[in-house]
Amino acid sequence: SARANPNIDDSHGKSPLEDAIEFSHVDIVRKLISSNADIFKQRHADAPLPISYRSINSQPVNCSRTCLQEILKSRNKPLIEAAAQGLGNSPELLDFLEISDFIAFLLAPGEAPFCILEAIFQPYSIQFWTRTDKGMMQRRRLSVAHLDTCGGVNIVAGPHHGMLQRAFESRKPLLQYLGRTVWHRFLDGLDPEPRSNHRDLELVPIKLFMSHLPYVHENLEVQLAIADHAERRVFTHWGCKALVSLRWQAEKRGAKMRMAIAFVDLLSLLGLIFCNVHLTDKSRQRGLRAGWVAACTTACVVWGLGVFLHAL
Repeated sequence: SARANPNIDDSHGKSPLEDAIEFSHVDIVRKLISSNADIFKQRHADAPLPISYRSINSQPVNCSRTCLQEILKSRNKPLIEAAAQGLGNSPELLDFLEISDFIAFLLAPGEAPFCILEAIFQPYSIQFWTRTDKGMMQRRRLSVAHLDTCGGVNIVAGPHHGMLQRAFESRKPLLQYLGRTVWHRFLDGLDPEPRSNHRDLELVPIKLFMSHLPYVHENLEVQLAIADHAERRVFTHWGCKALVSLRWQAEKRGAKMRMAIAFVDLLSLLGLIFCNVHLTDKSRQRGLRAGWVAACTTACVVWGLGVFLHAL
């Protein structure tokens, strides 16, 4: 059946979404965005601001914002929540979402942070081709996996679903399409093999989700927005746990190394203090002087490593 185009402007150059935003029609905003209305369009220069925004701002405002930016600046909780829910129903629009917009949603009042976390993680299925020992192509679909029973979710950074779908449609094995290292790291993260020294794993049916914001977990401002969030309930959302866990996986090795360096630095400092206190004893002066030199050398090496890691 034919569907109306939600992006056709009227005689004044305004789209239906701009009109809905202007009069704060929450349900219409949600439905228009769900129908792929261009929320990233620059608003018409003569378009009035949303009613909720005009009621608290008497100063002239630059209208060269996008529709989404106007919604986020409106401080209208139902309107912001409706925009996040509409984006969740329109994965095509999610690919144009900026990190700064995502942070604005996280810092918005009400249920908007939970709505945007639900929105950016979209469900997908992973189908791929593998080559058997006899050289035959075999189609596979990842529907069950060994799940971490403690966290209840497996989290891994990997390729965009579009890349996986293109490889499947072209009948290319993902091992060849992505490379052996990337593919095995990705597959092992989704479906880790049980080991005797591994965390508790259970083979269960799974549902796969992909974030439409690439490398969002690596953005420090996103992590700070989560850490400083006034609503502690946001930490219980699995999407928030995924972002924090992925960042921790990247930082864990460096954090352990910094802790080890700090411990060695502390030992070298204690050695310097001990040597300085006892260097007045001439009978042990030679041995202590050697220890003092060793402690100074260790301190310099540790300081250099710390500067190098900080520069990285």
